[in-house]
Amino acid sequence: MLTESEINVLLNEEHFANTTQNLKAQFQKAAALEEELSYNDFFVLMMVMPSISIALANGKISIFEEISIFRKAQQLSRRKKIEKEDVLYQALTYLTSNFKEWETPFYTQIKNILYVSLQANPKLWAYIQSEDSVTGDYHKDLLNAPYILLKLIKFLFLEEEQELVGKHLISRSEHETIQKIGQTIDLHKIPLFQFFMASFDVR
Repeated sequence: MLTESEINVLLNEEHFANTTQNLKAQFQKAAALEEELSYNDFFVLMMVMPSISIALANGKISIFEEISIFRKAQQLSRRKKIEKEDVLYQALTYLTSNFKEWETPFYTQIKNILYVSLQANPKLWAYIQSEDSVTGDYHKDLLNAPYILLKLIKFLFLEEEQELVGKHLISRSEHETIQKIGQTIDLHKIPLFQFFMASFDVR
């Protein structure tokens, strides 16, 4: 889970902040929300987008998946509970029903998050894309990877109780969806992400 200070670093980067505020205004208008969605809450929406896409890979969101998505949003927004009258609840409900419309712009912003946290350092970005960044031992490579990269992969693609270490059962359609998201946000260029994709038990 990203800490409050880590989120603030991302949210305060000038280019990311400007493009996110513009997208938030478009979303607020389209969703016709009763209250103004905060900047931080909109960040939460963007960050749970992959979870929504993965859940919908099998056709519809199950009760378990819906609970998991709302729990992620609750934890990232630092709420004790997301009530039905909460503007974040209303925004999440709208997003799950209209995710296709927001998939591309939201993933563009997640890609920008990777830029702020990793690509802004050209040497680091070049290194984690190189074969020298991995040894072939996935578990050991996790220990040597940038901490923020591990946090982002775990939050974007796994359930909150799951760890990067270990085999996780997943359907082929879900696996393909994660692969597609990885390509969209440029994670596919990173060997460690490729090892992460290979760690799933695909059924």
